[in-house]
Amino acid sequence: MHIVENVLSTEELAWVRQLAAAGRFSDGRGSAGGVAGAAKQNQQLETTPEIAQQLAAMVIGALRRNNRFYRVALPLEISAPMINRYAPGMCYGPHFDAPVFYSPEGRQVRGDLSITLFISKKDEYEGGELHDNKSGQRVRLDAGSLVVYPSGGLHEVTPVTQGARHAIIFWVQSMVRDHEQRALLTHLDQCVESVSARLPASEEVRELTGVFANLGRMWINT
Repeated sequence: MHIVENVLSTEELAWVRQLAAAGRFSDGRGSAGGVAGAAKQNQQLETTPEIAQQLAAMVIGALRRNNRFYRVALPLEISAPMINRYAPGMCYGPHFDAPVFYSPEGRQVRGDLSITLFISKKDEYEGGELHDNKSGQRVRLDAGSLVVYPSGGLHEVTPVTQGARHAIIFWVQSMVRDHEQRALLTHLDQCVESVSARLPASEEVRELTGVFANLGRMWINT
């Protein structure tokens, strides 16, 4: 699980919070099927095509500005974002995400990575942690920050006990499908940055950059 902080600007966060506050929510089980649908107890914001387009443009624009997100996710396609809501007593039990979603333009998006972009402030609700069942890690972030995690891993949202938890959710098809390969590229990229800060324009940086580029050529599919 990778945390990326301060993804949304102050203006973007204010706009989407107002959208969630004024909007109408319906049963969220309609966007999940099978066992996942049975485990899902939340609500989803109803949007017009125009609002859905504005939301997608805002989210994708914010992601494009964020270098860390791109270095972690290596995104090829991004699904249409949705806003969900967890009121007291609502949760999403242990589940695996679906394998296929759709982009704002209607293209198929393979769900390699799941993204939860928090828009509620921490003091506005209690509970509602994103829990990775394999590692045991629990995440509850400040408004405007997001967490990236593998869609194929078992995870859940713990029950909200007070207030309401709002978040934008979407999925990413990565240029590197294999999670271990993607993790190695991300780690190597961070090492290149660290060595470059200490030894700028050095032979070590040049060689590490070459290794990163050639591994990318081996593993990236577009």
